[in-house]
Amino acid sequence: MATQQLSLQCSCTPAYKTWAKPEGEIPPSAAIIEGLAEVEDANPLELDPLLEQIDLDAVDQLLDHSDGAQSALLSYSLGRWNVFVRQDGHILICDSDRQTDPSPIFD
Repeated sequence: MATQQLSLQCSCTPAYKTWAKPEGEIPPSAAIIEGLAEVEDANPLELDPLLEQIDLDAVDQLLDHSDGAQSALLSYSLGRWNVFVRQDGHILICDSDRQTDPSPIFD
């Protein structure tokens, strides 16, 4: 049986792409914090108010208990940033203030 890819699109401008490393080397929460610090041009420790809006431990647990399939996607907004996390660890942070033509979130 063929598997289908989940194909979702966004219309915000990509600002940062990364991925969480397998086997806990770099958990999704750390990769998300690193990405948000980069796009905010801030020290990761200065992101506390922004990060209070989502439970990053829950993100780690959710993706840690996945089977590695590419069909699951977590998305949320933090301020002007749209954060997309695919079940296989790929992470994309987009700037919602800079709209563009719709395109696939992950190629």
